[in-house]
Amino acid sequence: MLLPLMIKKISSSKKENNLISEYISVIEVGGAYAYKFKDLLKFIEVKTLVITDLDSIDPGNERSGVPPMTGKGYETCNKTLIEWVPGEKMIDDLLEFNEEEKLGCDDMFRIAYQYPVKSKRCRENKDRICGRSFEEQFIIENIDLIYEKHDKYESFSTPSGKIKKKIKDNITENIDNLVIDEEKIDIIADAINNKPTFAYDIMLHLELTDWTIPAYIREGLEWLQE
Repeated sequence: MLLPLMIKKISSSKKENNLISEYISVIEVGGAYAYKFKDLLKFIEVKTLVITDLDSIDPGNERSGVPPMTGKGYETCNKTLIEWVPGEKMIDDLLEFNEEEKLGCDDMFRIAYQYPVKSKRCRENKDRICGRSFEEQFIIENIDLIYEKHDKYESFSTPSGKIKKKIKDNITENIDNLVIDEEKIDIIADAINNKPTFAYDIMLHLELTDWTIPAYIREGLEWLQE
């Protein structure tokens, strides 16, 4: 739902290669199952970007979903990350992989998943934070925008600014004192009951120029545009 807007945001008339003017197929297969298409993608040799979630779990606690924190022995349950690229299940390792380690099929394929990004809202002694899902990563990289008290953002995530209220109720009343970490972002994202509604809210209540594309998706689209 949001990819056409993201493609529009990164496209520039000044660039010779411009995604918005290319023929692009957007296929929803569930990123965790993209590895099923490995042989097909090798055969057709079409430059392909797969956008998927980090899907971090705690193997010692009934494989329950957890914030993607390092040093805790957490794993991913995403089969594409485990079975194909980058071929790893440990969260500690996945968060450290560079651009080249996210490529496959003779560099005709690239995986894109969440990784830690810098945020001025991180707690003291930490300057990077990572989300487990698109929604969490969007909140991390747009948290000041979501927190804003302007009327046009009041209904962001229905009903009645639910995500913004979650930030206020669980973290701080004053944006100047706003401090986040993976666990707090997990609390905020818990306010999202319906992912399509979250996407619609971004489309309807935020201006295209206001919000930031999560870095992992932006970098993937820029690679596709090269």
